[in-house]
Amino acid sequence: MMAKREECFAVAMPCETDGHCSLYLSQFGRDLKAGKTARVEARLAILNGADPRHIERAWADLTSQPLHDQGNGVSH
Repeated sequence: MMAKREECFAVAMPCETDGHCSLYLSQFGRDLKAGKTARVEARLAILNGADPRHIERAWADLTSQPLHDQGNGVSH
């Protein structure tokens, strides 16, 4: 699971003793005013064997794309 640093300020998951395997992304990192919208992108990469080079390529592909939200809380 990955998201751009500018669009996601935390990743959280339950302890290993919990009965579920959830993963939570804390998006935006700021309050949105009523009626405003924002857009962020998160990707789930399923990579066979988890080769670090494949992970780095997936990250480079995500981070090479422009940000959706330019900081004013409005989708572009």
